Amino acid sequence: MERRRQASFVTAWAVSTDSEHYDRSGLNFGVGQAPKIEYAVLNNSDGPISDVVLFVPVPTGRETGPRGNLNVGFLAPQSERKVKEPSSPDLRLQFSVPNPIPIFFTDTQGIVWFRDGQGALYEWSDDINARLSEPSAIVEPAEATRWIPGGTPGAADA
Repeated sequence: MERRRQASFVTAWAVSTDSEHYDRSGLNFGVGQAPKIEYAVLNNSDGPISDVVLFVPVPTGRETGPRGNLNVGFLAPQSERKVKEPSSPDLRLQFSVPNPIPIFFTDTQGIVWFRDGQGALYEWSDDINARLSEPSAIVEPAEATRWIPGGTPGAADA
């Protein structure tokens, strides 16, 4: 359990900037701007995390493939980072309420972690890498746990 302590305090989510759940009080909110998706990472642990990568769906109409990733890099302890990316009608619908998104990161022990789109936390391994090699495992978080030992959301958190 101590091995997972720091990782359990790291999460990521996304919300559309035109959602009623989006915080419009910030300085970055612009009236009349095209909606975007705001991706947020929270490191609520007492140590830094590094090699942070968010797996995000690519807006419809972009030719770069079924998903993309955002390299966030490093987050200090007790910090949050937000990144805005282009939206599309399908993404705005998907993120009309804050939704967890898949994230990879390395903790201070050098352990690589994966939190899936359902919020379940897994220590990275070659076995999980092989099971998540299909793009649908990242893009469709409800399906991702089908290939992971335990097979149900949150099973690896126990």
